[in-house]
Amino acid sequence: VVTLVGPAKGASAASPVSLQWKAMADASSYQLYVYRSDTTTLYHPSFPMTLKVANYSFKEGVFGEVVYWKVRAVDLAGNWSSFSELRSFTIQ
Repeated sequence: VVTLVGPAKGASAASPVSLQWKAMADASSYQLYVYRSDTTTLYHPSFPMTLKVANYSFKEGVFGEVVYWKVRAVDLAGNWSSFSELRSFTIQ
């Protein structure tokens, strides 16, 4: 399971928001999901986004908006990890 690092659960964060999670030794890439405040609508058509690094700079959103996100990893053999927790932050 991917462990989210920051921002903290329910935190307020200034834009751009740095989404960070712990790198996994056997991960070849990560899949990042970012949702609008209803927790089911993907924030943008670019999500889920595949990343090679354990962070992403989220530059969208408006002041006071609540955004949710989660991450999972895939290894070289194509095996997916379980999702991280679903975490929220508020853009300040």
